[in-house]
Order: sequence, then C-alpha cells, then structure tokens
Amino acid sequence: MHSRIIAGRVVRQILKDRRTLALMFIAPLMVIFLLYTVFNSAATSVTIETIALPDMLQTALSEQSDLLPSTDLNASLERLKAREIDGVAIYSEPKLTVYVEGSEASVVTAVRKAVTTAVAAFTTAQTREALQKFTAASRANSAAVSVVQTVVSLQFLNGSEDTTGFNHIAHLLMGFFIFFFVFIIAGVAFLRERTSGTLERLLATPIRRYQIVLGYFGGFGVFVFLQTLLIQAYMVGVLGVPLEGDFALVMLINLLLAAGSLALGTLLSAFARNELQLFQFIPIVIVPQVLFCGLFSLRGAPEWVVWLSKAFPLTYAASALTDVAIRGQGIATLWPDLLALSGYIVVFLILNTVVLKKYRTI
Repeated sequence: MHSRIIAGRVVRQILKDRRTLALMFIAPLMVIFLLYTVFNSAATSVTIETIALPDMLQTALSEQSDLLPSTDLNASLERLKAREIDGVAIYSEPKLTVYVEGSEASVVTAVRKAVTTAVAAFTTAQTREALQKFTAASRANSAAVSVVQTVVSLQFLNGSEDTTGFNHIAHLLMGFFIFFFVFIIAGVAFLRERTSGTLERLLATPIRRYQIVLGYFGGFGVFVFLQTLLIQAYMVGVLGVPLEGDFALVMLINLLLAAGSLALGTLLSAFARNELQLFQFIPIVIVPQVLFCGLFSLRGAPEWVVWLSKAFPLTYAASALTDVAIRGQGIATLWPDLLALSGYIVVFLILNTVVLKKYRTI
C-alpha cells in the first residue's frame, strides 16, 4: 500500500516536469536518429584524378571511384590540397603513386580501398591476358610473356602513413573536451550562484546586468584559461599528438571555444532549477555537436544535416583546429572560423544579460 502511494507520487512529479518527459521520450529518439543519419553518411565514393593510367587500370579504378582525367600533376595536387578532389593517381610502370590530402581518415581509407581493389582487378586482368598470350606463344614456339607487378605508393600531403587513427581526431577531441567540461563546470557554478542567493543579492544592487555577466565571465574565465592550457599542453606535450601549426594559434582557437562554452553554460543554467535539469541539456546541446563537428564524415549526409552542423560553435572550432593541427595553416585561412566563434561569444553574453532580467525584482 505504501509503495503504491510513493510510486503514485513519483509518477505525478514526473508528469508535471515536461523537461524530464522530453528527455525520457524525445531526446533518445532524436539522438538515435542523428546517429543513424551520421553513420550512414560516411565516405563511400571518392573522386580521383588520374594521370597516364593504363586502360585496364583506368577501367578497374572507375568501378571503385569517380575518375577525372588529368595531364598536369601540379594542378591536380593543388586541387587535392584545396580538397576539391580526394586523390591523385599517376602511373609509371610498375609504380602507381597515389596522393591523398590526409586530414580525413575516412577519406584516406576510402581512397586506399578503391585503389587496392582496382589494382587487384588490374593484376588479375593482366594475368589473364598474359596467359592468353603465353598460350598463343607456346603454340607458335615463341618467347614467353610476363606480368609486371604493380607497386602502390601512397603519398600524404598532410600527415603520413604512420599517422594513427587517434592522431587524426586528437585535435577534435581536444576541442570537444574543452567545450564539454567548461560547459558543465560553468553551468553548475552559475546555477549554485543562483540557488545560494548570491546572484539575487547582486541583482538587488545598482550594478548593471551586463556588468554582472562580464564579471562572472571574467572570473570563470581565469580557470577556463588554465584548464584549456592544461588539456592542450597534455595532449601535445605528453601524448605527443602531432601539431603542424602554431601552438599559440591552437590555444587561441581553444580559448575562443572555451569562452563560447562558458557563456553558453551560464546561459542555459538560467533555465535550470537544479543540476539534474542542467544535465538534461547535454543530449540536446552537446551530443549533436559531437556528431557534426567532424569526428564523423558528413560527405554523404543530406543537405539539412550540413546546414544544421553550421549552427554549432564546435563545428567552426573543429574546422579551425584541423586547419592548424594537421594542415599547418595560418590565421589568413582561419579568420572566418575565428570570427564565427567570436560571434557566438557575443551572442551568448547578450542573451545572458537579457535572461538575467527575469531575476531582477527591482
């Protein structure tokens, strides 16, 4: 009897909490749908420019990828560097040299698979043709024929054959961990400022709301800076994650990302009454950013997925980190991503100031 009463009270409480109901029934479906979309969007077809390939090899490779004939290696490499194509294949018997850009592991894997399959088919066709010639030569008492074994050489514009799977995504994980932990810590800390009454007392003073927001932002920012520096230094210095570009530039990107996460965490904490409700934002705010930031290939994703990915700050941070950490590029290339991250910080801070208005009673 008592258990039934307690169970009934719990049911009534949950039914009154719409956010918990949404987390239980809608959020899992949303996350599963996003996972389904992302994992079905992996790179399956690649575009390769070919130079001087034998007809049989050209035919075999065309069955595994989209081919574009080319005569200028330097021009093809420039297009590869700009990621307009996925690979460049040039043949000089018996060597097939394949160039890849190297920053996306899924694309490298897809190119390697296409080339390996095509070379195997090419070798089989060569062998079959050689046997036919050998049979004909034997009947005519002519010299024997032979098959030249094709050797494949994979060349990387960025990274190398020894680059591990972790190194391909390490810089993305760096950005994610910074974003995630700053979001949680800032959200919980600001929530406690509200629940303890500290924020209410500050709002009762003549201090302007934007000054309160900037004050909290600066105070939390000190520890955010130290945390960001620690994470980046540990991954680069201790774990030995390769860094082609400038350490300070990577630090700038991570700090902008952390600042945006700090502002977002304090903003969303204003809509939570306790830590549990704050954590309920994770499936909605954090999980989609992980799926869309570049950890998983979106090459075959629907157009709406690509547009949705542009709504998240982690997408721009991941793009900038890839450009610096793997491609070694400078600020001249990164400024659109840096501008986007700065824009998120400004927008979130403004929204923080607006939201605080509902807590000011005088």
